[in-house]
Amino acid sequence: MERASEAAVKGFVELVGPESHSDVGRLRRQAYNRNLGMQVADESVFWNRSDDQSYVLAARNETGVVATMRLECLQSAELFMIKLEISELPDGLDLPSAVLSRAATRKDHLGSGFNALLRYHCVRLARDLGMRHIAGTFLDNSPRQRSMARMGYRLLEHPHGWNSADFQSQGGAVLALLDLQESAEQCLSACAIIAGDLMNAYPWRREGKPPQKFVEVIK
Repeated sequence: MERASEAAVKGFVELVGPESHSDVGRLRRQAYNRNLGMQVADESVFWNRSDDQSYVLAARNETGVVATMRLECLQSAELFMIKLEISELPDGLDLPSAVLSRAATRKDHLGSGFNALLRYHCVRLARDLGMRHIAGTFLDNSPRQRSMARMGYRLLEHPHGWNSADFQSQGGAVLALLDLQESAEQCLSACAIIAGDLMNAYPWRREGKPPQKFVEVIK
C-alpha cells in the first residue's frame, strides 16, 4: 500500500498484544453489550489466551482504540470446528486456515468503514502467512450479508447460531468462507471501496511480515 500523506493521517492500524488487553477488552465489552442479537456468557471474550496466540488488530487514533478484529491461524481441524461451532469441515476447506472474530467498533465510529478496513488488513496478513481460507460467522439477517457476498465469501447455513460458553445468539447465524487463492483480490478490492478514505487516514503501521504463530487453545 502507498504511504499515506501526513495531512490525511488521523490514526493507524497496528498489531497489538497483551499490553493492550485493557483497551481492546473495554471496546469489546461496550460493543457486545449493545448488540441485541447476542448475549455474552463468558467475560473471557474480552481477552483470553487465544488472543495471546492470535494476530489482534486495532485501529487507533488520539482518542484511543476505535476498532479491533482478531485473526486466528489454525492447523487443527478439530480446533477449527470448535471455534466455529460446526460438526464437520466445509467442502473444499484446506488447512492451515484462519478464523476472523472479535470484531468491534466504538459507537461513535460505527458505519464509517472500520470493519472493512480491518478486514482488508486481516485478509492481506492471512494470505502473507500462507493461510488457505478465512472463515467467520455472523448473525443471520445482518446487513453485512450482502457486502460479504460481494467480497467473494461463500455463505453457508449455520442454523444453530452461537451456543458456546462465550456467546449465545438469539437466532441463527451464517458461516462465511473465503478462498484466499481464488477470491483474496476480490475481497481486498471490495473492502478498500467500503473503507474509502480510511485507507489513507489509518495506514498499516508495520513493516514486513510478522512471525508465524498458530492458535492451540480453545480460549
